[in-house]
Amino acid sequence: NTTHAHTHTHTHMSNYITRALTRFANKAIVETLSENKAFQQFVVKTNQKVEDVQQRGFEALTDDPDLPDLTQIQDKVSKLKTESTNFWEEFKRELVETDKLK
Repeated sequence: NTTHAHTHTHTHMSNYITRALTRFANKAIVETLSENKAFQQFVVKTNQKVEDVQQRGFEALTDDPDLPDLTQIQDKVSKLKTESTNFWEEFKRELVETDKLK
């Protein structure tokens, strides 16, 4: 039973240390990202892109009395994928540029 109690205590200690390290890491990550200008720009651009996509989707459905056919939907999805890819590439370039400035 002594071995069981020791193992039980060791498990609790390991869980406590893991939780403490996780909290510390999360706090460090949040603080680092909140101070990173490239990340701030990324958040703003991402929010703007999401709002833009939502607005265009809403307009596409409300401006067209007939729902678009499958080809139109595929074209729009393809354009949005291209815009998304371009956005991510631009973000990566900006992040690299920001790191070079440090």
